[in-house]
Amino acid sequence: MKKVVRAVLTLLFCLLLFGFQSAFGLRLRFFGAGFDLLPMAAVTAGVLSGAAVGGWTGFALGLMADMNRPGGICLYAGLYFLLGALAGQLTKLYLRRSLLTAFLGSLAALALLHLGSFALSAFVYGGTFAGYWRELLLTLVFSALLYFLIYPPLTLLDRLGTHSRREADMPPPRRIRTLGHHRRTRT
Repeated sequence: MKKVVRAVLTLLFCLLLFGFQSAFGLRLRFFGAGFDLLPMAAVTAGVLSGAAVGGWTGFALGLMADMNRPGGICLYAGLYFLLGALAGQLTKLYLRRSLLTAFLGSLAALALLHLGSFALSAFVYGGTFAGYWRELLLTLVFSALLYFLIYPPLTLLDRLGTHSRREADMPPPRRIRTLGHHRRTRT
């Protein structure tokens, strides 16, 4: 029952965030640059709640972004799913769950998405990176300022999904990485 409530609340959060993004994303400008909170929310959900929750949150947000585009399906659902799942898996294996990890991972994912998008459009339509760096930097700054609107609700959703507060605060067990050499003893 708790998983169903969490899934419904996560979907409601995705709808509210998408509504905010689509309503104010074109109107709010920071020196000519907009903001993009959807991939940042997918990465943050992956860092805080794990690969499965991050992936499906990213899929829901990407599906909404795909339906909002006038040109048809843009494959944002699969891309945001991969971002959320990859962030969750990297956090599980190598990183700590913290505000700084979620924040920097979200900014890195947003920068990679924008660089990839511009490189693809420059390759297809021709163009240079001349005025793009200023727009990318301003988009990252504006998105970073608005990032703190999405971190507290995702933290609350993460707390809701765990069984107890102690389980949520426990660090993951340490793993000893080896190169595959295992000693076998004879019996």
